[in-house]
Amino acid sequence: MSHTAHTQFSAAMSSILHQTKNNSIHQEPYFAEKNKNLHRNVAKRKFQFGSKQTGITITVRESYHDMNHVWPASILLAEYLYSNPNVVTAQTVLELGSGCGLPSFLCCKLGAQRVYATDATKFPHIQQQLQECAELNGEDVVQRFVSMDLTWGRFTKETIKLRPSMIIAADIFFDENDFEDILANINFYFSKGCRSFYTVLQKRGTTKRIAGMLLKWKMKCEEIDVLNLVLTSNYLAIDDTDKLMLVKFTPTLSADGDYK
Repeated sequence: MSHTAHTQFSAAMSSILHQTKNNSIHQEPYFAEKNKNLHRNVAKRKFQFGSKQTGITITVRESYHDMNHVWPASILLAEYLYSNPNVVTAQTVLELGSGCGLPSFLCCKLGAQRVYATDATKFPHIQQQLQECAELNGEDVVQRFVSMDLTWGRFTKETIKLRPSMIIAADIFFDENDFEDILANINFYFSKGCRSFYTVLQKRGTTKRIAGMLLKWKMKCEEIDVLNLVLTSNYLAIDDTDKLMLVKFTPTLSADGDYK
């Protein structure tokens, strides 16, 4: 890449990703009981996408003990996937930092071939909760859904064998110390045939660092308009368009279509 092209790319990415404010919309969720001594303080929550007659209903479990909550970023990603089912149908999907698993369960309902919902090994309760919740969402989810441990920047004999065709995640770029590890995982799966990574970023000043990292890892970034998704959502507010952005990362390919 020439110096001029490099400068133009960096400027474009900075325009997309750089925000001066670093205020978090991640306020503490409300649970019926807030007793941190409880092993698992779990509340069920249902999400309806589309009409009750022809749409899709997803049930998740939120846990105060693990601070495992469905944040607006997860809802926005799910709204996009529901509005664009062709992105998911017949795909092998890997979700990073799944938490409650809303997008993963929805991908199963949208006809994904297989969905791997992952979270860090330090959260063993989340994996158990995801597997239990899959059963609440019906046989079409159970047949396609797999929950497993995946700590960013690390690989196990199970995760290194995964061959996702697409990766999804909701607001996992919140700690700069994890950025390299996250992109290392994505880069590995890109090298094995994965062709896209959809993620929702919360607009923080720290996210501008991603621009330089994308150059290092030879990835491209495209912002996806979310205004209509927010306006038609049952769960998002118009202010969310100012706080969140949906982007698609893709690997940089050579002229003959091979991964560089």
